[in-house]
Amino acid sequence: MEILRSGIAAGRWKTQMPSEAELCRELHVSRVTLRRAIEQLVHTNWITPGGRGRHHRIRKKTQKSRSAQGTIIRALSPYSLSDMGSVHHVMIDTMIELLGSSNYRFEYEHRPAMYARHSPDELKRMCSLPDTAAWILYYSTPAMQRWFAGNEFPCMVIGRPHEDSELPCIFPDLAAAGRHAAGLFYQRGHREMVYLIAEFTSINDRLTSKEFVQEAQRLGANAQILTHDRDPLALTRKLETLLASRPRPTAFFSTCPEHCLTTLCYLLSSKLRVPADASVISGWEDEFLHYAHPQFAYYRVDGAKFGNRAAMLLLDVIQHGATRRAMPILPEFMPGGTLGRVE
Repeated sequence: MEILRSGIAAGRWKTQMPSEAELCRELHVSRVTLRRAIEQLVHTNWITPGGRGRHHRIRKKTQKSRSAQGTIIRALSPYSLSDMGSVHHVMIDTMIELLGSSNYRFEYEHRPAMYARHSPDELKRMCSLPDTAAWILYYSTPAMQRWFAGNEFPCMVIGRPHEDSELPCIFPDLAAAGRHAAGLFYQRGHREMVYLIAEFTSINDRLTSKEFVQEAQRLGANAQILTHDRDPLALTRKLETLLASRPRPTAFFSTCPEHCLTTLCYLLSSKLRVPADASVISGWEDEFLHYAHPQFAYYRVDGAKFGNRAAMLLLDVIQHGATRRAMPILPEFMPGGTLGRVE
């Protein structure tokens, strides 16, 4: 329902909706699911039912005047574009294309200092940048989310919201992936598990680490969170200490694919067989994972689909105002040779 409503708000469909068969194929949903969403849109006066064999008609909605709005969508992030992975680039490219079709331009604001120390004055200066229509927040801190919500700037969070945040958001449900990964490890005989997490990370990643540990413990396994610097050398030093401990961990999970690759290489260099002696799962996909041997087990999010939904949600926020909406995207598990039964 949210996807359809955002598409209507963005002007993707002008006078009538596509056929139900077309919408089912595009959204990968059943006819029953689609009709429930249609019923909600009819009930909230977004569309008028078309009747047997006829398309549903779109009702005209009163929109805010574009004259008082800017034309630039600004994305705020602590990381440069070169640091973002391949899936993120697909997301951004898709958003740029769809936002451009509504006459918006996309600008990427790399501001690491704003994440190191919360500064309301600096946020206020940044939001006074000319011709700004809305903000997209990457890796936003709880303080940052509260500030944007309190100042009522058109804004959307890409990532999981803070528990008291009022901002609309879209995020991969990595917590579900974390619980699933703990179960996969347990099914294959792993009883000592580790969640690898960098010093600076997202709210989503921190929640996922807790869910992973709790699910492992619920199943009867031991699990710990290993916090490390983003530098590969710092991670290998932590792994060296970890592997010297007893009982030695045999299962490793991280939502950072770069750190998963570092972990795999270190395990192999330590003469451990993967997956016979140790297994690794990446909670996020990246292009280079497909060139590793053994090939990674990982969780996949369709970057184009994610970017499409994010753009539609943001256009709805701009044109109809922000309401608290959370749009989780469930990752798909992709099996690989780094996951196996421990011997």
